[in-house]
Amino acid sequence: MFEALFTSFPFYSCLFWTLIFFRIRKADPSKKAFLRFLIASTVLYLCHCAYYNDEYTLYRYLEPVYTLVNLAVYPLFYEYIKSLTRTVYYDKCGKPYCFLRKHWTLIPAIICALLEEVCFILMPSDQLSGFTMRYLYGDGAQMQYGLAGQVAVILFKVRPYIFFITLVHAAIASLKMIKRYNAGLSEYYSNDEGRSLRKTKALVICFLSTTVFAVLLNSFGKEFFNNSLFLAIPSTLFGYMLFLLGLVCYKQDFIAQDFVQDVTQGDIEIEKHNKILGYKGQEVRKQMIDDLMQYQKIYTKVNLTITDMAMMLGTNRSYLSQTINQEYGVNFATFINHYRVENAKKIMLQNSYLSDMQAINDAIAS
Repeated sequence: MFEALFTSFPFYSCLFWTLIFFRIRKADPSKKAFLRFLIASTVLYLCHCAYYNDEYTLYRYLEPVYTLVNLAVYPLFYEYIKSLTRTVYYDKCGKPYCFLRKHWTLIPAIICALLEEVCFILMPSDQLSGFTMRYLYGDGAQMQYGLAGQVAVILFKVRPYIFFITLVHAAIASLKMIKRYNAGLSEYYSNDEGRSLRKTKALVICFLSTTVFAVLLNSFGKEFFNNSLFLAIPSTLFGYMLFLLGLVCYKQDFIAQDFVQDVTQGDIEIEKHNKILGYKGQEVRKQMIDDLMQYQKIYTKVNLTITDMAMMLGTNRSYLSQTINQEYGVNFATFINHYRVENAKKIMLQNSYLSDMQAINDAIAS
């Protein structure tokens, strides 16, 4: 009973969010990409339930499916992060990526699963039963296998290494894309609240850490989990992490395509504005920026963007961003928020009656 309860917790977390995301999958590309990850995770933990509840006959048929989803789950999560942080999938010649180019990380999972299924079909029933007990459950005696059985054994032994490689690639590539995306936001928005992927990044790190922990425990073999407590720890952690991950992804409405749309629209507005006033993207000097911040106090505008500031200075976004980076050594968001913090300190010293954050925000914006 305890085994069934603990092993099914991650499954029900994934199933819950799968149903939710299935209804909103058309909202944006990231929701659809995360749904694919959830479906794979749901099937993965369904296989876990069958395995840890000793459904020998059933699991023998689920093993190739388990191989597929086990090796595909992190590449699918990597594709979800790509859908959040990227919008263009074209090669250097301007041609759109083909299916294999876009989803190349899934190739090892598909090949291994198909090979394993072919091996299971070709293996005699007694060898298949022996393989199931010996390698999948660690209870059977050693026996001689034909060619199909030998290939199945090799696949079984190689699979953890392939999983580790896909895990490391997904982790490094995902964190790099998130870092690059957040840096881009900081160069455009003064306030990236609701746009950045900081919560997603934190959960990715926790999720990957939990995976590494589970892999280390799994190295002890199935008999290690005969103790319900040892089974409960990783199952509870995974169930909880998957639920939080689904919640954060559900609330993440701003993605790369929205960012690109804002930047493109902003550049159009700058071009129209400068054309009307006769500006030609003039060079920005540090003194011009200092005067704008000191006398016009544009940092009090809540949703200030670098586009707004560029139009005030009669220049373009690139010139302004480059000047701020070189002259002040920070990005646009850090530059603006420095003035906001200093202004907040000044207001708090002058108005001791301001005791809550909302009152302070109202005073700053006024």
